[in-house]
Amino acid sequence: MRVNLSLLGMCIVDAWMLYSGARGGAAELTQKQFYEDLAAELIDNTHDSVGLRVRGAPDGAGDAVAVPPMRYGLDIHLTPTLTRRAGASANEADQCAQRRCRVCKKGRSALVCSACRDGKNVDVYCSGPKTGRLCWDQHLREAHDLDV
Repeated sequence: MRVNLSLLGMCIVDAWMLYSGARGGAAELTQKQFYEDLAAELIDNTHDSVGLRVRGAPDGAGDAVAVPPMRYGLDIHLTPTLTRRAGASANEADQCAQRRCRVCKKGRSALVCSACRDGKNVDVYCSGPKTGRLCWDQHLREAHDLDV
């Protein structure tokens, strides 16, 4: 594990050096913002997704391209919140902030929908499937018109 994390760390630092070297003074991102964006892209990648490849169009066919079916959990998924608890109750552990589930209004969750936000740019919290509730499935049906 130590070797893998060391290699990953070297790759991340090399990616930053390549970005900052190529962009020079025109670099728009700070090193911290670059690492956050890189981590978000690594979490939301679709490199390992399974689906059909788009074939080349036959001679007489139009340019319509079929969209491969979405896999559950890759395009729209629950992701842990990035905010941490603050105040007197927060301790050295830096626990994730929790809010009430938007669907059932009962349970508390630290998971947010990766695709939707309120108009005020507030995360939409939802209970995950491991809680035994069907809140996430209901949210996908109602907010995103997806049948799970």
